[in-house]
Amino acid sequence: MEGRTELILQIEMEKGGVLADKLQAMRMMKKVKKLGSIILALLISLTFLPMPYGAAPAQAQSVRALEVLEVQPGTSYDLTNFDWSFIPDRTVHLTQMSMPEFISKIDEINGKYDIVYIGNNTGSLLNPASYSALGSDFGITILPEGGINGICSKEYYSDNDITNKRAAVLKDFISSKQLTIFDQSIFNTWSCLKDTKLYQNFHSDVNNANYPNVVLVDTSFCFCKASNVRTAFSVYMNNSQVAKRPELTLNSKPSEYDGTDKSYQKDKSMGFNFDIRSNSSTNDLTVKLYQDINGDGIFKAKDDYAGQSEQVYELDHRNSGTGCTVNYHLPDTSIGLGLQPWKLEITDNGTGAKSYVTGATAFKADSGNELKIRVLQLKPSGNTFSVYDDLKNAEGQNLLYKEGVYNISVTEMSVSDFNTAYADLQSGTPPSKPAKVNGENKTAPTDLNGNYDMVIMGFADIYGGNDLTNNNALQALQNFIKTNQSVMFTHDTQTYDVKSPGTWAYNMTQNFRSLLGQQRYYRTAPDSTRYYDPMPNACKDSYGFSNLTLDRANFGLKNGLVTFQTTTQAHKINDNLVTQFPFILGDIQVAPTHFQYFQLDLEDENIVLVYTLKNSSRSTIYAHPGDGRNDYFTYTKGTITFSGTGHSRPDSVEEDKMFVNTIIKASRGANHAPTLEIHGISDGMNIATVSTSIDFSFKATDIDLRDQYLNADIELATSQDGSNFSDYQKVKSFRAADDVNSRLQNGAIQPVSIAKTADPNIKAYKVKVVAFDDSNAQVSQEVLLNNVDENIIQNPSITSRSGYSQMSVIKNEALQTNIGFTLIRPAASFKLDLANSLSGSTMDVEISKVLCDGKEIEFNVDNGDHEKIYPKDSAFSGGMYTIYTAITLGNGDMQEDQSFTVTLTDQTSALDAVTQSEYNIPSEPSLNIYVVSSPKLH
Repeated sequence: MEGRTELILQIEMEKGGVLADKLQAMRMMKKVKKLGSIILALLISLTFLPMPYGAAPAQAQSVRALEVLEVQPGTSYDLTNFDWSFIPDRTVHLTQMSMPEFISKIDEINGKYDIVYIGNNTGSLLNPASYSALGSDFGITILPEGGINGICSKEYYSDNDITNKRAAVLKDFISSKQLTIFDQSIFNTWSCLKDTKLYQNFHSDVNNANYPNVVLVDTSFCFCKASNVRTAFSVYMNNSQVAKRPELTLNSKPSEYDGTDKSYQKDKSMGFNFDIRSNSSTNDLTVKLYQDINGDGIFKAKDDYAGQSEQVYELDHRNSGTGCTVNYHLPDTSIGLGLQPWKLEITDNGTGAKSYVTGATAFKADSGNELKIRVLQLKPSGNTFSVYDDLKNAEGQNLLYKEGVYNISVTEMSVSDFNTAYADLQSGTPPSKPAKVNGENKTAPTDLNGNYDMVIMGFADIYGGNDLTNNNALQALQNFIKTNQSVMFTHDTQTYDVKSPGTWAYNMTQNFRSLLGQQRYYRTAPDSTRYYDPMPNACKDSYGFSNLTLDRANFGLKNGLVTFQTTTQAHKINDNLVTQFPFILGDIQVAPTHFQYFQLDLEDENIVLVYTLKNSSRSTIYAHPGDGRNDYFTYTKGTITFSGTGHSRPDSVEEDKMFVNTIIKASRGANHAPTLEIHGISDGMNIATVSTSIDFSFKATDIDLRDQYLNADIELATSQDGSNFSDYQKVKSFRAADDVNSRLQNGAIQPVSIAKTADPNIKAYKVKVVAFDDSNAQVSQEVLLNNVDENIIQNPSITSRSGYSQMSVIKNEALQTNIGFTLIRPAASFKLDLANSLSGSTMDVEISKVLCDGKEIEFNVDNGDHEKIYPKDSAFSGGMYTIYTAITLGNGDMQEDQSFTVTLTDQTSALDAVTQSEYNIPSEPSLNIYVVSSPKLH
């Protein structure tokens, strides 16, 4: 039911508390919320059996482990081998990571951990690390693009600090009154970290009576370090003002996808049964469901780029209880196929503390209903990876197709041909160019919008020395991105040689570095919607080159130092569809590759690191596998994906599988252009000059759930010679925001009538239908119509019942004949006229049946002329007609062994139902008759 969520609440009432429970039930019903446009497509039911206030949880529940997170400047930790025995009856799960890895993560801390410890362990002489607001410029003399550091621009190694984006995640944890421990040295009066984001975000929370859950620990003296840390952690048990996470226990959940065929579901529904328990005195909980619609691994409660919240359901003000069930159905579209990650979360409304569980369920459809993805690969010179050839046969596997799930088609075109198509384009549509379409040599469109779902720029080291060489080509790709459609950039599609026009990937770097998230610093913030890192030097610009790029420029092989090596290992840093579907991946082996040139802007909430580089047997410089800012291999940013593949030919099926996963994720996260069907007119069709309008219908369909209504423009061009056409003029429009009775509904057939021009010299029309969504992802289709004075009735014939042009008949027997013709437009009536070659003979014609395209239709015979008939409905529709007739000649006119003909004369006609013009048949077919004593020939 559109716009309606069905909610079923069942309340188990305790004796003596019926009235209170009724009042609470009424309050719950009022608080049910319908959140986000996606909720319109889901049918959700929730049943809750509450536990009376103050009641104990089910005794069968086991005590869960205590989850502790430790973050340090580097990889030297305080809690390794720590004695947790002072925490009774609890197992402790310890997660440790460096600050560079922490700022590369996307997971929510509130709901995952019970205690967070931000330390300041600066490591050892061999493994030093420290927080810093600004990276060092020590040793940076030569700039990667050439020139001396500090003359025109100033470069620094990256700092070691928290980002404001991740600080906000930690602040949410602190605000929920859960235990957060900081090393005291971070906030000392003499601290050298006062310019860091770590200090600036959290110094006001330290020694703040409003935050008794924020604790400092002194680790400066080795002999009492362990004791001090133990005392800090003991606050979790000993301070009643420190909040505890609510308990969420899943009794049943949807089937978990494990990468096998048997773990797919066809029924698009997911059900949960769970118990919840508050650990605060308020006993007031909120239940939320999330679906990771775009597959980026982030479950967003607020609207994302597409105006779509991923929170699909919320129920407020629940008491602790057992047997809570939530069931919902996914929409029946191809976008609902494949992996559907979910998150079930509860929030203690008294404290803000959360608990959540995540999982992923996979769905498939019947064969033929797969999600269809159209990929354009723009190949550079020396291309190292063919998306079609290498994925069609990856160690004997066709990775481009999964029955009932997805079907990837691939067009491969050289970037040189793409450039040529746009080089001299002034307006209109760029020409098609040679390409390989699913392995076959053909021509393919270079117009991106409406023809492709994803564009891949790759693959080659230094992008084969290529670039997008003209503004039209660059603008085409930028426009495609602006419509939220998917683009993948790959290895070396950005260059460090930023001051040399004409070098490889120079134009792509200038135009796409910021869109890719590879511009970290800004002189002026592009907008006020988020925080941007300012230039580290107020007087000079900085490109923000990655650490290894700066090392290579200053300590290269010429000095005997190894600063440029390739590696064959990639480290998984976050989970999303790139690592989960259709292939479940961990750390992977990749073809030899190397670092890229710019630091990532990790303040951008849309950037999701997936893989970073780590050392393999052939390298030693990738020693920080958690450093997503500098050593990224694969990441996503909204509908843009970056992959480090391309330095050399992939030789690992793991990398092939990651690439398929990346395509699937890109499609899921992207906006899709509609598809378009036009009915009633076809290219090259003739239309009558006398007709006053062009009548047809079209259907625009979009698989994106948010696009319940679409937009369309109908345009018309004319020609007086059939070859040279005027510019298109918009003659009709439909908008998603139109009145509910007139707007264009996704997937519905829309009739259209266009008035023709009054100019009698028009020889042809072109009709163009452009359908597009609110992001302007569009598809268009043109139809050429010849404007001719075309006869409405064509291909007349008269035959025997058996379809022959001659027949035998017994003397004075009625002739059983069929009159046939093609009607190209609706007719208001038919008029037959027949003659025979017998001198002076009379004829009586009786019409017994009328068939159109083999189906019998009802008709009426004219009262004054029984050779004229009318439809019982409004008009005879276009089609192939057969009229059954019985022809009786005047008595005595036939003689045995006599031959004669019956002719359908040119007075036979049809009346045009629209113009009321009468058209006669263009020829006079005849039937040869031979009179016999008994039938011989039919």
